[in-house]
Amino acid sequence: MAGHQLTPEWTAGFEEDLQIIAEEAYANMSSDLWWELVAKRVEGDSKKQRMAWIVDTASLETLEDGEMTFEDMMAHQYEYEHLEAGKGLILNRNEFTDKDANGIDMATAWNRQIAAWMAYWPQDAVAQAFIANPTAYDGISYFANNHPCNPLAPAGGATYSNLLTAFPLNAATVDIALDNLNAALAYIRSEVRTPDGRAPRRLKPTHILHPPAMSGRVQQLTSAQFISQDAASGGGSADISGMSHRKNMAEPVECAELAAVYGGSDADCYIVCSDVVSGTLGGFIYSVLEDFEIISHNPTTAAELALINQLQWTTRGRNVVAPGHPFAIFKIVGS
Repeated sequence: MAGHQLTPEWTAGFEEDLQIIAEEAYANMSSDLWWELVAKRVEGDSKKQRMAWIVDTASLETLEDGEMTFEDMMAHQYEYEHLEAGKGLILNRNEFTDKDANGIDMATAWNRQIAAWMAYWPQDAVAQAFIANPTAYDGISYFANNHPCNPLAPAGGATYSNLLTAFPLNAATVDIALDNLNAALAYIRSEVRTPDGRAPRRLKPTHILHPPAMSGRVQQLTSAQFISQDAASGGGSADISGMSHRKNMAEPVECAELAAVYGGSDADCYIVCSDVVSGTLGGFIYSVLEDFEIISHNPTTAAELALINQLQWTTRGRNVVAPGHPFAIFKIVGS
């Protein structure tokens, strides 16, 4: 490939081409991500951010002699710190000007790859949080069997589990796995209470996330018209076409990042829920203080270009993934 003189016109045109390539790569990657199903983006305003989690304590009660009673609203404070992330590329001048130079190809490839990573970054961070199982705002590991329904109430109150160990979806037979899925959904819909313990929280399961190794089984459980039964269930096959429809969930989502090869599990699955009452924050939050941006540090005048020995690009952003509501994601542990 012939070399290029670093003129203002050529440099400006090259930077415009890089921007178009980066925008296309960002859009392409963004169209194939799942993190927004489980995490909500919020805008940060300081390095250390304080989040107030409002506890759903409002309720109605019968009034004695028509006398109004008043209640206090409660909030739980949680603090997290935005972290800086970025990368840069430096190429020597002669990698553009020499006849056998490949600087154009390297700069183009880097901008395309780093733009894709800018889009992928929150998903990578969310997946790592799934696997790391961080401490939630109630002071308990995110996936645990003893979350208090009211995180501000004294110890000994009602609890719930978002770590379901009794309902493996990789059970020996499909009909047992289907029974397990239905049992898990029943638990989520009925056993997880409001903070005052008076009523179910009215969670709505919306998605099943699963590693690639569980794709076949999960598709059977959610899309099959018939399943074979074991002898204990009478043998033969059972029509479950209506049962799958009544689950009212979207298509299952395959999440390669949750596989065993990345520190996760090839047997565990996750049920994502929405809270029909509040619908505010998800299972995790992706807090952004500064968006990622690719910056060119290259001069634009002929005099400046004549003096430089290197061309440079950087990207930098400040963000963090932090735990949200534990009742928004339920981990179904495989057998």
